[in-house]
Amino acid sequence: MINELSQKAQFIITTFGPDLLKYGDKFYGITYRNKVSQIRSVTREEALEFVEDNEAQNQTAPAVPPVAQS
Repeated sequence: MINELSQKAQFIITTFGPDLLKYGDKFYGITYRNKVSQIRSVTREEALEFVEDNEAQNQTAPAVPPVAQS
């Protein structure tokens, strides 16, 4: 559905799910250090690596709200 609708609209999706990464054209990582957020463009591979690392941490650690990182 997203692929079909993206022909006429733009979507901004925040996700920790690898299934949606295959539809993106651009990916951004957000870091938060010393009370300052920074945004940078990342590759699909970097985004997928982050998502996979996040899933692995959630399987082995107690549920803690993740801090966005790139």
